[in-house]
Amino acid sequence: MVLPFLISMVYFVNKFVPPTATPRAILGRAKRQHFSAIDQFYFVHGQYLHPSVLYSAGKKSQKEEDLDTKTNIKIRGYHIDHFGHVNHGRYIEFLEEARWVYMDANGLIPLFHETGIIHVVAHLSVSYTHSARANESIEIKTRLDKVGQASFTMAQSIFTKKKQVLEAQVTNVFIDIRTGKPAEPPRSFISGWSDLSDCIKIKGGKNG
Repeated sequence: MVLPFLISMVYFVNKFVPPTATPRAILGRAKRQHFSAIDQFYFVHGQYLHPSVLYSAGKKSQKEEDLDTKTNIKIRGYHIDHFGHVNHGRYIEFLEEARWVYMDANGLIPLFHETGIIHVVAHLSVSYTHSARANESIEIKTRLDKVGQASFTMAQSIFTKKKQVLEAQVTNVFIDIRTGKPAEPPRSFISGWSDLSDCIKIKGGKNG
């Protein structure tokens, strides 16, 4: 019973999963190949994965949903350009506001000051799919998505009530305020940011 299952998992990983695939990508492919949620959890690339990346029946787990910080903004007249919709550049401001909300919700502002670490945006990628107009309300979902040796990436998406407006990836670099150079955050910083700590655990306990 166990042997055929393990053989099927090895076949799945070799056939469908590139060596550099992230845990989330692996789970998505496993899900499409109809492996059960338990199978996905325990046998993706032969690793035990943190519950925050567990998918069940094609949906995010409650823990995964809880990691999304939600920011609501009402579109006003001064947000609109002469074409009658929100200008693409204005969304960058909305995304930044949502990241500030995320930092406030996770107590990160005092943590940055206490540990002597700041961060700067190094790369921002946005894919626009629809527009938002005056008097519509938008919801911005923000979450920590990836962690590097001295960087982290936030995943963000904007929705109206009827459609998704955009998806964005924002990569930030940690900077040591004393040297002004990129730096790996200290353990006190990592332990103080629970999402960051969980993301590092998923990667096997290494920040990089």
